[in-house]
Amino acid sequence: MSYRGLIVLVVSWLFALMPPVTADDDITITVDEVDSSSAPAARQLLAPIEDVIHQLTNNAPELVVNRSRPQIDTILRSLLKGFECEINYIKAADIEKIKARNTEMLKFKASIYPVIKLDHNKILYIRIDSFSRETTENVSKELEQVSSSDMKNISGVVVDLRQCRGYNINETLHVLYNMCHPDKLPYLKHLTPKRMLKKPVAVLICGNTSGSAEFFARKIKESKTGLTIGKSTVGKPFECEFVKLQNGDYLSIPKFPAGVKSYKVFPVQPMIPVACSSPQFKSDFKKLKSTGKLTGDSQLRRACDLLVSLSALKFDFNQNALSK
Repeated sequence: MSYRGLIVLVVSWLFALMPPVTADDDITITVDEVDSSSAPAARQLLAPIEDVIHQLTNNAPELVVNRSRPQIDTILRSLLKGFECEINYIKAADIEKIKARNTEMLKFKASIYPVIKLDHNKILYIRIDSFSRETTENVSKELEQVSSSDMKNISGVVVDLRQCRGYNINETLHVLYNMCHPDKLPYLKHLTPKRMLKKPVAVLICGNTSGSAEFFARKIKESKTGLTIGKSTVGKPFECEFVKLQNGDYLSIPKFPAGVKSYKVFPVQPMIPVACSSPQFKSDFKKLKSTGKLTGDSQLRRACDLLVSLSALKFDFNQNALSK
């Protein structure tokens, strides 16, 4: 049974175990029907839920009988939260609005920015507003043009994801392969790891950071390749699939990409919290590129200072991660 099928099965079962609330509720699934379609793994999860409801019904029926629909919704959301995968229970009346928002994320196109040097040529600054193919090809091309002599003077790399959104895990992995050892990343057959940077990375994140950018930030953090700096992210790294329940409501279930075996879908918390600067616009990047000044951008200033300090101390962020 697929992961999606298991989630739908659990929610359907819980609906079936709850006594009907009003004649308007269209919950037709029965426990026997669920039993006949469940795999052993599903039964292992569903059996204790059934037992809990059964014991409550026998010993404290007031906790189960005549539950209102909002109360059942609350129970369902609590159950789904336990999966730690940002599975959401969506009322039928809200589904079109949420689907439209999801479509907007999928269609999002962003400007492409060149890789620039900051802080007396000690910092490589990479701004990514969307992990599109055009963006990743540009990043790879620009990094290849950084000479080995210049790279020796580089203290670290800042990846600015504060305005980054959209979903494209494959292209995100292309950029990650430039910075992390491939052993630390999901393996995809069609991607050839080509690590060009063996420098510590500071990833700038904030409440606008969403989608594949969150996957990027978490992998940099988990691989011990660098730091995350700023504020917590949105907490929706993957595109969602919408599954309709028999009562007319929906579940949104993250579509885990190939090679990702397990992932707790939560906002990425910064290792170093820093208050967010005003949102950057294209004009700000032009000014940054032309002047190299970090005035007014506290997150970027903190990231550059940390990377330069670590380099001065000859601190290897993680010897195994950075030296391979």
